[in-house]
Parts: sequence; structure tokens; C-alpha cells
Amino acid sequence: SKYLEKGKQVEEDAIEMYSRIKSDKYIKNEMFFENDFICGTPDIVEDKLIDIKSSWDFTTFPMHEEELPNSAYYWQMQGYMTLTGKKESYVTYCLVDTPTMLIQDEIRRLSWKLGMIEVPEELELEVYDRLQYADVPEELRIKEFKVEYNDQDVQRLYDRIEICKEYLTSLSV
Repeated sequence: SKYLEKGKQVEEDAIEMYSRIKSDKYIKNEMFFENDFICGTPDIVEDKLIDIKSSWDFTTFPMHEEELPNSAYYWQMQGYMTLTGKKESYVTYCLVDTPTMLIQDEIRRLSWKLGMIEVPEELELEVYDRLQYADVPEELRIKEFKVEYNDQDVQRLYDRIEICKEYLTSLSV
């Protein structure tokens, strides 16, 4: 999807922006972790874990949210903390500029949806404006949600995985 594609393309930009705001140098983790139940590659592994989520645009950026808006990320972080032994993590949403190629794709998608052959310049400018954020201070383009390790939830996760494994095994018999 366009959301996933942007996230992959701007991950380094988001980590660099996060580093500037936090006045620290964070580096993308490349180490893969696994156990008998789960596996994954957290974005940043330091004394705490940080997973970067790059919002598609300002409408998907949780600026005013008080709690983590996507519960799947809570479970993702429980898994990462289990794998790494860390007890503190953050899901960090970043609002970074969308690469030009993805903006052009979005303009094409919008023009097809509207049945346009020629795209008016105003529409192009509107899409660029919606997906570029140089005029917004960087400190307003980062939103963090703390996720603490929860032993009971990890056990619930493992129990659910066992049930799924048993079910899948029963299908192959």
C-alpha cells in the first residue's frame, strides 16, 4: 500500500529527524531477533526500544491522541521487548515529507478517481502541500507513546500463539 511504501522509503529520514529532536544519534537496527514464538527487527535498540511509524499525512498523524491509536503496535512492542529483554519501549509517529515519486503517484491516483485527463495545477499544488511539511516545526511532527513491558500480556500472547499452532497442525493432518 502507499502507506507501507512511504514508511519504507522515509524510515531513515524519520530516524534522523527523531535524532535531531532528541539531541542524540539513533541508528537503524539491522539485527533480527527470534524465539520459539515470535520474531522481528525493532527499528531502534538502545536502553529502550523505539519503533518508528511514518504517517502518510497530517490526517493520519496522531497529534492529539493521548493513547496509542493502534493496539496492534502495543502487541508488537511487547514482542520486541520479550525478544530483546528491554522493559521500556516507544511507538514513535513521525510526519516526514513524502518522496516526490509517491506524491506523483498520489496525483495520478486522484486524477483517475476524478476522471481527469489533465490535472489542474491547483490540484497538484494541493497534493504537494498536503504531503510536504517544511513549514511545520520538527518538534510538532513527532508523537511518542510509551509502552511498558507486561509479563501477563506476553503470556497471553504466547498462549494465543500455541492455540494457533495447534489449529494449524490439525489442518495438516
